[in-house]
Amino acid sequence: GLNWIFFFDKAYLSDPKILPNQVRREITTTLSSIPFMTLLTAPVFLMEVRGYSKLTDGMPNGLGFEIFTIFSFLMFTDMCIYWIHRFLHHPVVYPHIHKTHHLWKVPTPWASHAFHPLDGFLQSTPYHIYAF
Repeated sequence: GLNWIFFFDKAYLSDPKILPNQVRREITTTLSSIPFMTLLTAPVFLMEVRGYSKLTDGMPNGLGFEIFTIFSFLMFTDMCIYWIHRFLHHPVVYPHIHKTHHLWKVPTPWASHAFHPLDGFLQSTPYHIYAF
């Protein structure tokens, strides 16, 4: 909401590619997707915080390992999200799961989570897998 208030250039709303009632549709899609994404993600998150992952407090393996971990995390998640996104564009999957993500030709800040819940869960999976 703060991005919409302080940073988003409302002149974009006059773009001919803006859909009718787009902002309302983005908000509605987001509000209907987030609860399902949360339900799918909650078990994995519980496993992380209950100690089944390799997450640690502090730096028990030293600063060098932590710096390596930052770079390997970025590489791993970026690569996985790329391939997941490619999979979501497969003709069998796209119309059912990923097409919503591409409805917004001129996205507003409200479009950040306006996609199918399974799409959101799949693209967040690498962040959780890395912890294991």
